[in-house]
Amino acid sequence: MSWKRRGRLAGLAILAAAFVAANALPDLGAAAARTGGATGPETRSSSALDITLAQLQARAHLDRFFEAVLDDRGIARNGAALKVALRDERTGAGSIVWITPFARRGDLLMGTLAAAPAPALRIRQGDLVRFNAEDVRDWSFTGADGRMYGNFTTRLVLNAMAPDQAARIAAILSDSPAPADW
Repeated sequence: MSWKRRGRLAGLAILAAAFVAANALPDLGAAAARTGGATGPETRSSSALDITLAQLQARAHLDRFFEAVLDDRGIARNGAALKVALRDERTGAGSIVWITPFARRGDLLMGTLAAAPAPALRIRQGDLVRFNAEDVRDWSFTGADGRMYGNFTTRLVLNAMAPDQAARIAAILSDSPAPADW
């Protein structure tokens, strides 16, 4: 599979996961996703507990992820993404969105919204946002083998997607979320 095609599928995976998360998990991961018949790397039906556990697993590897994808200036390599919980401090509205590209400066992270968040946030796809590491819910990057690592929550919501779409995304996911040498 060409790198261009992998890139397109990776983008599709991020957008599809963001869509499913926005519609199935509106309360920052507290609601359950639908289940279905999709199969793939480490997939199963998802519940609020499963989503929370997947987010905790992703966060457990977050420092190692940053070591792997950030250069010495704190800029993430091409294809690295973060799934972040954003909240409007004035209204309390929240949304979980994918951010790519992104950079880190000390404790502050900033990046570009890869997909449109909930309308109540009053920000749009392509806007630059700032957030902290505590806001990160998941991460993703393409390994040297061409497979997508991370995507702990994406692996769960595959079951909520159309089977053909889930199969295309599962085909580019690594067999396990974290590289074997982590």
